[in-house]
Amino acid sequence: MSGRKMKFHFLTTHLLILFITVISSAADPVALMTTPDGGIQPKALTDPAGTTHLLYYKGESGGGDLVHATKARDATEFTAAKRVNSQRRSAVSAGTIRGGQFALGKENRVHVVWNGAGATKENHPPLYYSRSDGSGFEPQRAMSGDWTMDGGGAVAADKTGNVYVFYHGGRKGGGHHGGESSRRVIVRVSHDDGATFASEQIISPEGLGVCGCCAMQAYADAQGRVFAIYRTASNGGKDRDIGCLFSADKGATWQHSIADKWSIAACPMSSMSIATAAGRVCFSWENNGKILLGQWDDSAGKIANVM
Repeated sequence: MSGRKMKFHFLTTHLLILFITVISSAADPVALMTTPDGGIQPKALTDPAGTTHLLYYKGESGGGDLVHATKARDATEFTAAKRVNSQRRSAVSAGTIRGGQFALGKENRVHVVWNGAGATKENHPPLYYSRSDGSGFEPQRAMSGDWTMDGGGAVAADKTGNVYVFYHGGRKGGGHHGGESSRRVIVRVSHDDGATFASEQIISPEGLGVCGCCAMQAYADAQGRVFAIYRTASNGGKDRDIGCLFSADKGATWQHSIADKWSIAACPMSSMSIATAAGRVCFSWENNGKILLGQWDDSAGKIANVM
């Protein structure tokens, strides 16, 4: 998503909206809009034709629905609202971190992931996935196998039909969070526009851990590059650093780097953002009450220029 194409803000506290504000051109006009139907947790993407795609949540925090709507470039209202989840009230918005995430792929197909509703200490529903099919959305599919989900997953898609679903978790039987130090980041890759997905790949380093309640973000481009950022839980959970996973070959292999360090012996339950501006891949995250920005450095193979 290009920040330079974003023409409005939604009434939301989500970090992504702040990030878009930071990287947008100063000349871009900004209009304040409310989410249709009283929806919450809105997320917006703009396709090459200038159509805005909006994903938002409706219902109780522990069990509701995800809705997708569109607005043409010159339109004043959103139209064609469609429920994403095929099983009613099977999405969750608790804590904002576990809300839906989406990406636009080949021919602007919409790909959505979300945490399932009904979590207890003994039971954590899977991460679900669905994609648009022209008239609405396909039946939802469970993606996370026997991994114990907690924080939010992420999805990325490119214009050539590659789709990447990310989540983090621990194996069942490992406690409420599966033991944060043993949690890993997992990806499932599709090369047929989300029709089928390969088996899970564990792509984060063993022993580094994953912060159980924090979100992830991901982005894929037409050159076969894929990026994902998440928060670690190393040093017995005392360090909650920002980890970056990068693939240059459409998810076949992955490399890992640390973009930022934060020593805090607790889960900050925070979100991240990735966006593009003027050909740059830009990242944003929280550290001790501050919002930090960085951009991808191809020569170094990591996030650089953090400020």
